[in-house]
Amino acid sequence: YPILKAADTDYYLRRLPNGRTADSGSTFADYRGTNIHMDNRHVVLYGHNRADGSMFTQLKYLFWPSKDYDQYKNARIELITEDGIYTYKIFSIYTATTGNYYIKYEFKDDQDYVDFLQSIYDQNLFNGYKEARSMKSFIDKDTKLLTFSTCTNNQLDRNQRYVVHCVLID
Repeated sequence: YPILKAADTDYYLRRLPNGRTADSGSTFADYRGTNIHMDNRHVVLYGHNRADGSMFTQLKYLFWPSKDYDQYKNARIELITEDGIYTYKIFSIYTATTGNYYIKYEFKDDQDYVDFLQSIYDQNLFNGYKEARSMKSFIDKDTKLLTFSTCTNNQLDRNQRYVVHCVLID
């Protein structure tokens, strides 16, 4: 999918790349990041969890119907931008039920960023597995983070989100 960006996080929520209004919306980056991908420590991407299988629907299979550890440890995400092709590996996955604490762009210093990485690592559903424990080496001030955020479609909690954090490996 093309990744779009606007002046806020609402514009492409219900708009197509051509600007037409549509419930399906588009895949889009948080407005707080810079347009040069490598200038960002953390980039957050949003997309709908569509019933037709499009957009970020595939993320739910990491969580449901059962947690898929093989998919977690083997997944690679390629992000193609104007300035390069970036390969990411999943770092942490969890369901966020309150707030948007995982959407953070400003850090007071390197230690604040390292603490942020530690906090999202600690929430990983797969921390009991060897491969997941090896990801601890990415808790570092130089780590580049890519986050996917989509709704779970939980009718009892409309604010619940599937969150998948990935780290740059190439």
